[in-house]
Amino acid sequence: MKDPYEILGVPKTATADDIRAAFRKLAKKHHPDLNPGDKAAEAKFKEIGQANDLLSDAEKRRRFDAGEIDAAGQEMPPRGFYRDEAGGPTGRKYRRAGGHESFVDILLISQLPWEMKWLSKHELFRLPVVGWLMRMANDIPVDRRDRASGAVAMAKCARLLEQHVSVMIFPEGKRSTTGGLLPFRDGAFRLAIQAQVPILPLAVHGAATALRTHSWRFGRAVARVQVLEPISTTGLTVDDIAQLRDDTRDRIGAAVQGMLTS
Repeated sequence: MKDPYEILGVPKTATADDIRAAFRKLAKKHHPDLNPGDKAAEAKFKEIGQANDLLSDAEKRRRFDAGEIDAAGQEMPPRGFYRDEAGGPTGRKYRRAGGHESFVDILLISQLPWEMKWLSKHELFRLPVVGWLMRMANDIPVDRRDRASGAVAMAKCARLLEQHVSVMIFPEGKRSTTGGLLPFRDGAFRLAIQAQVPILPLAVHGAATALRTHSWRFGRAVARVQVLEPISTTGLTVDDIAQLRDDTRDRIGAAVQGMLTS
């Protein structure tokens, strides 16, 4: 079965009302009573009904979006080192934060089963293939040396959060060369508080040896990403930025330490 969003012609950010309206329009067009003897219309009507059954059920839609079930409602094989259910309920947007050891962190985190846009240094967008794909995906470039570029990038992040699209930011701002966490910057946490969206911390470890800083020579590594519990920003103000930043860093640091000893 095809993607139910594609079948109904709605985006993944569609509301329940949007889905209901799309279903009614298509069901009326392809209803067998209005297309007697038309096997194609009959098959399309059945397909529309199955897509609506999945997307109109909040729990099924959440599980489909999280990659737990397929478009037919069948259980998907379990994944490895992360919790699929941490994606949250359907339509829930997050400001995701993670530690940064290597460019491979991006490849690893990209395997998580949800849609997100990346805030990345503008140099990456100039790379062949990788940069092209990032532009096609509408990821967000930022020139770390230009304050105006940073402001424009944060405004784009805010608009995405308003559209219920999660944004992935490495709050350290650059890769660690020591294996330890660098100090976290305020910008990501200011964004989360202003948008009143939760932080979803991601702890990453083991990717440093896969691709070291300033090198394009890949090595062997066993890398893991752990999805932690969301941190609510409800009711927080800009006065709470430092506390939120430090709390997030402490949680990620503790999770990385746990990986080292497990």
